[in-house]
Amino acid sequence: MNRLTNVFLLLAVSVIFCYGGAQEDHPANQIFVSAGGRDGGLGTLSDPFATLERARKEVRRIRQTRYPDTVYVLLREGTYRITESFVLGETDSGSERSPVIYGAYKNETVILNGGVPVPADLAQKVRNRSVRSRLVPQVRDSVYQIDLRKAGIREYGKLRPRGFRRPYYPSAMELFCDQESMTLARWPNEGLEPIGKVAEVGAIPRQGDYSGKGGAFTVLTDRLDRWTKAGDLWVSGFFHYGYADDALKVKALDTGNKIISTEQPTMYGFRDGNEHTGWFAFNLLEEIDEPGEYYIDRENGMLYFYPHTEQVRSVELSVLEKPMVVLENCSHVMFRNIRFECSRGMGV
Repeated sequence: MNRLTNVFLLLAVSVIFCYGGAQEDHPANQIFVSAGGRDGGLGTLSDPFATLERARKEVRRIRQTRYPDTVYVLLREGTYRITESFVLGETDSGSERSPVIYGAYKNETVILNGGVPVPADLAQKVRNRSVRSRLVPQVRDSVYQIDLRKAGIREYGKLRPRGFRRPYYPSAMELFCDQESMTLARWPNEGLEPIGKVAEVGAIPRQGDYSGKGGAFTVLTDRLDRWTKAGDLWVSGFFHYGYADDALKVKALDTGNKIISTEQPTMYGFRDGNEHTGWFAFNLLEEIDEPGEYYIDRENGMLYFYPHTEQVRSVELSVLEKPMVVLENCSHVMFRNIRFECSRGMGV
């Protein structure tokens, strides 16, 4: 998978629209934007604007002074960092016969990016003995670390319960290394582990119990012994029905009795003896054991990751939690051949 990730991938791809007509046929209605432009410019091919916000202002001016066939906002190749939602309202609308089209110029690669780049030379092999002792032996010389505070990043987003019938929240900060999305370290790396005997059903919101009491279940593995130092451990899976996925924060580990207790309940309560139930653990430094996995120590501001290649060429972290583009009371506006990347929230 490339840097368009998770549900965001589907959403981002769904807003790449097409519209007939040659953009060069309407030179008077073309507005140019370039990452190397200037908002004090003319918005022309040779003197482009620098931001979408400045182009939006020019679109409004054009549509107030004349009634063009179509207005094209043409973005030159490059990456445009989005730190606030790009908002379009009623005054930014086109019409059925004369839409407003935001698109790449001549199929150049245009990226709207909700993240921040981190200098690759900040990535260093892990040398701290206490950290190395928590890693599996075979990867101790392959895992890198980055002090996020040195990169100017101090807000890492929150891991929250998410799953069946839960409200939408922006994701926590995600890592993209060498233009590939990485995965929070988990165990097992694929599939689910079976649930043993349920020790505590917990609250059952589906039956009107909103006390918030978490549940507890036994596991059929000794893996818990490796996780005793994990301070922000989560479990995900299917805890009652095979259609009701959930992700819950771990409250406690009882390694002697092999019991995992959760902070939150799951919609239908915990259930054993069902072939459709199962779980996996994630957000574990101890389970970085294959290329593409990472873990963020939020308390100390440290990122740990296992890159796909020995040399780390690029690192990006998602930051923006707001939608990248917002359309309210807006119609006949299209986005064409633009990639939406590296954001914690919605694309559009």
